[in-house]
This record gives sequence, structure tokens and C-alpha cells, in this order.
Amino acid sequence: MKCNWTNVEGANCDADAMAGKELCWFHDPDIEESRQDARRRGGRASRAPLKPVGIVFDVSTPEHIIETLQRVGVALSEGRCDRSIANTFGILAKNAAETHKIVGFEKRLKKIEERLNLREAEDAE
Repeated sequence: MKCNWTNVEGANCDADAMAGKELCWFHDPDIEESRQDARRRGGRASRAPLKPVGIVFDVSTPEHIIETLQRVGVALSEGRCDRSIANTFGILAKNAAETHKIVGFEKRLKKIEERLNLREAEDAE
């Protein structure tokens, strides 16, 4: 069941109502103290320093990206890192893999253009 709260313009809340109630966690006035406590905990947690997870993060080659993802998977399964850290590492590794792919395409295209005399050959870099 959806929350029965509506704003001054008449728009409804899209959140699910709490079990046995007509309002969601955000709009139930009976749990204001619980919401305030959650805000305090969230504020403290967001300012807490991150602890190192001991994962070597190397994206210098596609092979190292695979090794990094394997290390992240092991650390996650062993409880040495949480999902948010693992997700962040995954996103960074995906971006690095895409970058390696783009650089590889550019190098191949450059060689093809040079062979077809569409580009002057450059000195070895």
C-alpha cells in the first residue's frame, strides 16, 4: 500500500506505507524521534573516516583490471569491504576498461590510416 500523505498541491507520496499504517517512514508523525535519530547517525557516519580495505587497485592494463576485480570480489566475500566500496571499485574498473578499449581503438585506427596513406606516419612514441 502507498503512503496516504499529500503535499499542499495535492501530489501524493510514492513511498510504500509502513506495515499496518497508512503513512510511510518519512511522513508518520508518530516516529519523528526515530527519524531525528537516524539523521544524527547518518550525519556522523558520512563524516567518519574510511578505513583502508587492503585491496591493491591496479588498472594499468586490462589484465590488472581483472586481477583487481578478483581481489575486490574476494574482499567482499570475506567481509573485508562493504558493498558500497566494492561497487565504487567496480565502477572505476569499468571506466578504466572502457578507456583501455578506446585507446586501443585509436591506436589501431592510426595504424590503418597510416597504411592507407590517410595520415603521415609519426615517429615512434
